Amino acid sequence: MRIKHFFLCCITLIILAGCEKEASSLDYGTPLIYMPQSTQSSSNIVYNVPSGFDSATYNYVIDSPDNKLNIVLGVLRTGKVANNAFSVAILTNPDTVTAAIAGGSLVGNPDPTDSIVLLPSAAYSLPATVSVPSGSNQATFYLSVDLTQLKALGGKKAALAVYLDKPSTYQLSTTNAETIVLIDVNALHL
Repeated sequence: MRIKHFFLCCITLIILAGCEKEASSLDYGTPLIYMPQSTQSSSNIVYNVPSGFDSATYNYVIDSPDNKLNIVLGVLRTGKVANNAFSVAILTNPDTVTAAIAGGSLVGNPDPTDSIVLLPSAAYSLPATVSVPSGSNQATFYLSVDLTQLKALGGKKAALAVYLDKPSTYQLSTTNAETIVLIDVNALHL
């Protein structure tokens, strides 16, 4: 009986010694960079502003001293891999919005009859790049819109396509690296 017990212990130790890492600590998934706002709708990449239930959950912040509407956007890296630092360029694509308006695929919520216009380039600013520090897989940035110019668009919805490009590390998602920000000017009660 002691010999069986001895061999059983030896086999157990050999098996345990052969394990390098626990499955939960292994890298998995393809590390892709994307904009989480592009996943807010199941059928398209539209990110409606305003959204949220109260000032703690709104997807924007009004900066009265600077006369800006700061819309919260972000960059996120998927996959369970080492959290190395990376950066990504932030660009806009007016053609995406123009084509969506012309094709009728960009409709406003809750009133699909509202007029939708391209947000003028003089009305907003974006950072040229966003850097995600080592130890993290995400970062937040703002689309800052001039309130005076936004108020001039009352009765309309303003749209802007924001996309990620040129990652320093990792790859971009082929489906979620672009977001159409759709601002309902009247719903903001400016």
